[in-house]
Amino acid sequence: MNPHIPVYSWLRADGSLCLARVTGSSHSPVPSGLLRTQVQMTVGRLLWGHASEPHPSFSFDEPSDRMARLKAPDPIWGAIALDNRPSVLLVLRAPQSPGDRLWAVHETSADDPTLRSLLQLLSVERAHAGQPRERVEQYLRWLDPGLHPVFQLFAAQALASDGDLQEVDRHGAVAARLASLFRSSAEVYVRIASASWMWGPLWSKTTSTGRTAIADSAVDGLLDADTDVASFSLDRLLALQDLSVIRQRSAAAASALRRLASDRAHEDKRIEALTQKISP
Repeated sequence: MNPHIPVYSWLRADGSLCLARVTGSSHSPVPSGLLRTQVQMTVGRLLWGHASEPHPSFSFDEPSDRMARLKAPDPIWGAIALDNRPSVLLVLRAPQSPGDRLWAVHETSADDPTLRSLLQLLSVERAHAGQPRERVEQYLRWLDPGLHPVFQLFAAQALASDGDLQEVDRHGAVAARLASLFRSSAEVYVRIASASWMWGPLWSKTTSTGRTAIADSAVDGLLDADTDVASFSLDRLLALQDLSVIRQRSAAAASALRRLASDRAHEDKRIEALTQKISP
C-alpha cells in the first residue's frame, strides 16, 4: 500500500476506514464508447468511523479501448487488480457528504507495513481522543525519522493544522522538530509535505523562534542534493516577507544563493550555445 496515504485528511473529515475484500467484478458497455465496471465487496472489519453496509458495490466508467485505459487508468480503481479478488483498505466519506461516498481504495495484505502502521496509529489516536496534551506528546514522538511515513505525515499535519492545538507551539519547539524532519527524512515526499505544513498553518501558530527554525531549514535546503527540495526551499525564501528570521544565517544564505546564481548562469550559457548551434 502507498506509504503516503492521507490518513489525516480521512480522519479529520469524518471518513470511515474498513478492511474489505473484492468478491467480484463485471463489465458492460454504456453509451459514448465507455465500459462500466461493477465491483462487489465484502467488508470484514471497521477500523475507524461509521459502519458500512456489509456487501457494498461500486461502479466506474472507463474508455472501452484498452490502450486508452492503460494510458489514463481510473484514479481510484486503476491500481487495483480486481481479477485477483484482493484485500483492500476501503475509505468512505462521511455519511452526510453529498454524492459518491467512495473516497479511496488501496490494495493491501496482512503483512503490509503501511497497514500495520495505520492500525497502530488508529489505536493510539482513538485512545487519546479529547486529550490535547497527550496527542501533542505522541505526535512529537511520531516525527522520529526512523518511523514509518504514515506516522510522520499524520503527526506533522496534525501539529500544524489541528484547531484544538492552537497553543501547540508557544516556545517554537514544534517548528524546530518539523524543521529537523525536513532536514533528516530519507523520503523527499515526507520532507516537502512536512515543510509545506510548517510554512503554512504552523507559521502563524509558532513563535519568532519557531519561524527562525523553519527559515533556517530552507537555508539548509538551498543546496540540497534533491532538486525538488532545493527548489522548494528557494521558493519559500523568495516569498519571505520578514527577512529578520534569517538574519543569523544571512551569510550562509547569501553564499548559497550566489552559488545557485552561478550554476544557473553556467546552465544558461550552455543552453544559449546549443541554441546557436541548432538555429537555422
